[in-house]
Amino acid sequence: AEAGIFGEPGVATTSLLLDDLTNEPEAIRLETRFTKDLPDRRVSLRAGDSLTGGGTLGQPVRFGGVQYATNFATDPTFVTFPLPTIGGLADQQSVVEVFIDNLQRLARETPPGPFAIDNVPVVTGAGEVQLKVTDLLGRERIVTQPYYVSSRLLKEGLHDFSYEAGLERRDYGEKSFGYGDPLLAGTHRYGLTDRLTLEAHGELQPERQSLVAGGTLLLGRWGTLSGGGGASLDADAGGGLLGQLAYEYLGRGFNIGVRSRWTSEDFRQLGLDDGRIERVDQASLGLDLGSAGRLGLFLANEARYEEEDR
Repeated sequence: AEAGIFGEPGVATTSLLLDDLTNEPEAIRLETRFTKDLPDRRVSLRAGDSLTGGGTLGQPVRFGGVQYATNFATDPTFVTFPLPTIGGLADQQSVVEVFIDNLQRLARETPPGPFAIDNVPVVTGAGEVQLKVTDLLGRERIVTQPYYVSSRLLKEGLHDFSYEAGLERRDYGEKSFGYGDPLLAGTHRYGLTDRLTLEAHGELQPERQSLVAGGTLLLGRWGTLSGGGGASLDADAGGGLLGQLAYEYLGRGFNIGVRSRWTSEDFRQLGLDDGRIERVDQASLGLDLGSAGRLGLFLANEARYEEEDR
C-alpha cells in the first residue's frame, strides 16, 4: 500500500507491506521519502529512504538519509547521449530529407551552401542514416552514413551524478526501521567528449572506504568498450582491488555483450557479498528472426573463493 501528498514544496510518499491479512495481520514500512524536483537544473533532492547511485562500477544499496542527484526525467525532451550529425553542400535552394533505416524522419528546405543537421533522431545501437538532397531541377544526391549510438555515453560536457549521506538500510521488507552504519557515497559521470565518458564512484564508512574509476569508449560503429578499476580499505579485511571490463554491440540483426568483473578476496564495497566472489563473467547474444520473433541467450559464470563455483 502507498500513500502520498504533493504540492508546490514537493512530493511526500510512504509505502507499507501488508502481510497475512486474514490470520495475523502485520504492517511493515518499506519507504518514506520526500522529493523536491528542480527541472531547471534537471536534478532532484530526496530526503528519507532511497537507493544510492552506484553507476556501472558500484552496487546500488538502500539507505535512509539525503540524496542530491541528476534526474533527467524532469526534462523528458532532453537526450543525454550523443546523436549523429550529417551534412553536405547544396549548390542551390534544395530540399533535404533524412532517412533512418529507410524511414523518413526529417524533411526541410536549405539555402545554397554547406549545411549540417545535428541531433538526428535515431534509436540506440547500430544503423544507417541517409541524406537525400533534391534541388529545384529535381536532381537528387544521396549520402549514406553508418552510425552507432549508445545510451552508456554522455554528451560532451554533460554531468550525471548522485551524492548520498545517511544510514545503510538493512532487512528491507522484514523490519520497518532496520538501519545500520552511517555512509557517504557519490557517483559522478562526465562526458569528456562525445566518444568518451568518464566515471568515478566512492564510498566512505567509519571502518570501510572504497574508490573506483573508469569510463566508456565508443569504438566507431563497432560498439562500446567500458571498464575500470579501484581499491578499498577495510578495518578487518585490509586493502583490496577490483577490475572490470565489458564490451557491447547493439545491431538491428543481432546484439552481443560480454562482461567480466574481478575482485580480490579483501575487496569491500556496499552491496557486495564480502570476500566470497572472485570473478563474475557474463555473455549475452540476441538474434532477430524477423516475423518469427527474437531469440536471446544469456550465460553467466561465478567463481567463488571458498565455495563451489556456479
